[in-house]
Amino acid sequence: MLTVTKSITLTGTTKIDGTVVERHTATINSDNPEQMNLNIGIKVNKTLSEANLETCRAERNEFEDAAIALKNELLAAKEDEAE
Repeated sequence: MLTVTKSITLTGTTKIDGTVVERHTATINSDNPEQMNLNIGIKVNKTLSEANLETCRAERNEFEDAAIALKNELLAAKEDEAE
């Protein structure tokens, strides 16, 4: 039996001097926003990532905050629908 799931995917990149050094993705299940998969800090350029650790770490945290904020918006919308 086929099951189809609608999801929202956020993507982000951390760039240093125009070069992508890390990629980030978050996939949130639209029907059940509690289900969220995060892939943060996928290194594209390990040398630049390690040389700019503080910047990369700050952008990872910023991306995670954005993903959680979207998840919370979707959860609030689901609660409003239920009322």
